[in-house]
Amino acid sequence: MSFRDLLDLKGPIYLERMYEPEENSLYIIVNFTTTLEEESVFMMDHEIRASPVVPDSSKQIHIFFPSYISYVTTNEAYSYMQGNEIYEGDTFRIHQHSRFRDFVKLQTFAEGMFPEKEYIHYQIPCLNHIIDVISFEEPEITKCGID
Repeated sequence: MSFRDLLDLKGPIYLERMYEPEENSLYIIVNFTTTLEEESVFMMDHEIRASPVVPDSSKQIHIFFPSYISYVTTNEAYSYMQGNEIYEGDTFRIHQHSRFRDFVKLQTFAEGMFPEKEYIHYQIPCLNHIIDVISFEEPEITKCGID
């Protein structure tokens, strides 16, 4: 399975864990979510009815980058999309143009070091974090509990 196969998946995801198993590699585990029954919450004497969305650890995607050029994790509360971002996908994305790609081009010598290779900007916009990874290599994908 390739990351491109994930572009068709829909639904909110939640970052379970992210770590570097070896130097300059990255392992990401995301859970799909499930919606619980509607419940009432009282705030300032007002009843609010909502259906909580919670992580479902029985439905996971494991994403392993054997190497990367750069990655950043952003608190989703402070993240916004620029109008000039061009990408494919929804729950999982591949960016053709982004401010993060521009940053990596300006702040690294990756292009000059490997001019024959093209790096790719992968984005995993979770409910609790936004993860952006730029790598020359396609990540390895494992689905757990998902058809």
